[in-house]
Amino acid sequence: MQKKNILYIHHSGRLGGAPKSLSLLLEKIDKTRFEPIILALQNGPAIEMLKKTGAKVIVKPWLFPFHGSTVSGMPFSHLVKNYLFVIPTFFGARRIIKKINPDFIHLNSTCLFTFAAAAKSINKKLKVITHVREPLLLNLFGKILKVANYRYTDGYISICKNDQSRMLLKNKPATVVYNFINFSDYNPGITNRVLRDELQLKNDAIICLSLARISKPNGILELIERFKALNKSFTKFKLVVVGLKQNNSYEKKCIEAAKSNPNIFLLPFRTDATALIASSDIMLCSFTAPHFSRAIIEASAMGKPTLGNNIGGVDELIDDAKTGYLFNIHSQQDFEEKLSKLKDEKHREVLGRNGYSFAQANFDAEKNAQATFKFYEQFLEL
Repeated sequence: MQKKNILYIHHSGRLGGAPKSLSLLLEKIDKTRFEPIILALQNGPAIEMLKKTGAKVIVKPWLFPFHGSTVSGMPFSHLVKNYLFVIPTFFGARRIIKKINPDFIHLNSTCLFTFAAAAKSINKKLKVITHVREPLLLNLFGKILKVANYRYTDGYISICKNDQSRMLLKNKPATVVYNFINFSDYNPGITNRVLRDELQLKNDAIICLSLARISKPNGILELIERFKALNKSFTKFKLVVVGLKQNNSYEKKCIEAAKSNPNIFLLPFRTDATALIASSDIMLCSFTAPHFSRAIIEASAMGKPTLGNNIGGVDELIDDAKTGYLFNIHSQQDFEEKLSKLKDEKHREVLGRNGYSFAQANFDAEKNAQATFKFYEQFLEL
């Protein structure tokens, strides 16, 4: 049986959930049936991670995504790039796709519809699917992504129901396959004291970890305000936010808000996520814009209870009152009520065990990768 060439198109070279998920998928691909090729639009540390999967990686930094999701937002720079580069990217994509001549194309984000349009202009029968990894913006650019993905792609794999709900589905094949993890890398057996030692915290301190970029959609400022307003009965709780990177006005505002509070620590972005989670007691997710949180599923796999803002995407990853708690980030009373439930160590252990079982059922790399490859079969003659 001749192997099928699958072209994976990825939009960034930065480390993050999308390249990590793609690398995990390609680690599971059957290379006796498929020949994976990755076209990446930027250089960066994620490229080395993708190369380790054994796939051929091509980097073309003169091609650009078309932004329109809540993750990228719409700063002026993205607005300009959308208008300036969509046509050159279309023609550049045509040349590359013609040269590679793939049997199938997997877009790793909705922002890559230009490549689907280029593929269809070469061969209308060439099948293209979109991996929906973020909710679309509720504006003109989100609508462009919604309509263009529907027009030029043949099906959708969404990482959660919330993200899928913003796509135009109609009669297109679509499925939800949650982002996933290898339990060899994330499991309750991993122990670490890195945060406790680095921050010189006592053994009875309850470390609440936030692994997210310090940005407005991630609700870090609101989380800091909730912690600052806690009364003395919560002094054992320590907030550790790992994600300082941009040195922008929002980060500076968060640093100023947290200043002089001995229970709040803002740390730079770092790559030792496993050690950070293992050394914490609770995973916090304060997203104020709907989005999937990889930190939640990694923490659950490591047997850590989770506390997340009750918002789209997050509400699918926490089984409320079983693996953790959902709360209202804008309500101090609700935050304190849910946080107080996590004071008891034995209760945290129960929630953590439930979280591990929940992660095994929903976020297992082997099962979810196979579900992805099963979805391919309706588009390929195997």
